[in-house]
Amino acid sequence: MTNLGQHVAAGLAEERRELISRFLDAAKQRSECDREPRRRSKQRHHRSWPMFVSRGSDSSEAAGVAVALHNATDLGLAFLAVEEFDPGTMVLVRLFWHDRGCPSIPARVRHVKQMDHGFLVGCEFQLDG
Repeated sequence: MTNLGQHVAAGLAEERRELISRFLDAAKQRSECDREPRRRSKQRHHRSWPMFVSRGSDSSEAAGVAVALHNATDLGLAFLAVEEFDPGTMVLVRLFWHDRGCPSIPARVRHVKQMDHGFLVGCEFQLDG
């Protein structure tokens, strides 16, 4: 990668970090957090919040699904979905679902757990990709 390419990638990663930080600040309001972090290095903030997730590189409304935030940290998030997502799948998450101009953050699905009414999907943000 050239110096210009590295500079652009660094700027994009920083823009994504700022968006995630703004999202976490909003999610922390009226959220519950883990009382005991156990093995986790990051405190998770639990809050139900609508979001929009699309698979792959297509962030259009037709390619995505509405989901509900389950919890979030600055490293990733978990959401509840009616559809199943395969571990390893890349998704684009629009953190502020109501803002169609909000850029989507790429994330990789790390785990999926079947629940009574759908799936709990855990994702890790991909800041540099």
